[in-house]
Amino acid sequence: MARWMIISLWLLPHLASGATGSMTAQITDTLNSNSSKWGGCMVQLNKEIRRETGLDCNSSWVTFSCSGELSPKDQAYKMYDSAQLAMAMDYTVKLYLDDSQKQSGFCLATRIDVAK
Repeated sequence: MARWMIISLWLLPHLASGATGSMTAQITDTLNSNSSKWGGCMVQLNKEIRRETGLDCNSSWVTFSCSGELSPKDQAYKMYDSAQLAMAMDYTVKLYLDDSQKQSGFCLATRIDVAK
């Protein structure tokens, strides 16, 4: 019995952990808020995240967590600035996402690459 308990305790974190993935898309909308809701800043993509990546992200919106709860504020704002640039210039972005880190139910973008 004790052996099964130890195996279960070892497996549980591995089974419950989220996944990471990346996708290429265009930014269609931005959101910037003075509250920590939605992480303070978000972007909407022209594609559904779950359909493109298989991640547990129920929307086309992602947060950078500019509130500093999931990412350092300075890094989050730099990523958000890059997303705004990409939207204004109609550039494509590659976003790296983590569905184990969510803010107000939205997945966290941990990196953004902007391509012309």
